[in-house]
Amino acid sequence: MNQTLNLQANYSANENGYQLWIPLDCSIQIPKDDPVRLLNAVAERMDYRAIEAAYSRYGRIEYSAKILTKILVYGYMRVIISTRKIEQACKENICFMYLLEGRKAPDHNTISRFRTNILSKGAGQELLKQLIQMLIEAGLIDLKAVFIDGTKIEANANKYSFVWKKAQVKKLTKLNERIKTELPDMLEKAGIHFHVRETMQLCHLKKLMKQLKAKVKETEAKFVYGKGKHKSVLQRLVEKVEDWISKYKQYIADI
Repeated sequence: MNQTLNLQANYSANENGYQLWIPLDCSIQIPKDDPVRLLNAVAERMDYRAIEAAYSRYGRIEYSAKILTKILVYGYMRVIISTRKIEQACKENICFMYLLEGRKAPDHNTISRFRTNILSKGAGQELLKQLIQMLIEAGLIDLKAVFIDGTKIEANANKYSFVWKKAQVKKLTKLNERIKTELPDMLEKAGIHFHVRETMQLCHLKKLMKQLKAKVKETEAKFVYGKGKHKSVLQRLVEKVEDWISKYKQYIADI
């Protein structure tokens, strides 16, 4: 019987004998004006006690909160969001090695747990406050005036979080058309007198809701909930207006 042998390729057969080496101090290979140096200097001045307090009292802490914070922030600066890619960068990128202070690259699970279980539970907000305070003290932030021109800027942290102003305005237009079509008939059935404008603003809907709540209190109307329950005309109107107000606020916030 003929058998085919799958031999492992010998990739070292043609090696030239050169051994890769890097200096003991990785920082000498990093330019003095590299952003990683600024990040490291700022991170060294921050207080990590709030983050350290969020750690579990059980088990051994292999990597300090300071080091994990540094590599996460630097990863975001370089548009490296995936924890697996951050782990890979810690093994290959000299700037990440510089931030690790001689330690081996952390596993992506370690980075993920730190980001999910520690930073996302309020401790990260404390670090942000410290950073802003440092920038104020350094004179890099002027609090005398703040101008907002409505410009939308896409965040590198999540490329799918960008919301186009044009799309939100279109949703508002459709919502207004639906309100003009449905509201007059619902008001008539509920016996509510209210002027429906050509363009219903959020303030108009809130004014209507205030009037509806007064009607509910006046008539001592009882609302019912659950499958199979028959809702009154007034209850359906209140719930519809609440839904419109909620959508209106959402669309405005995204413009």
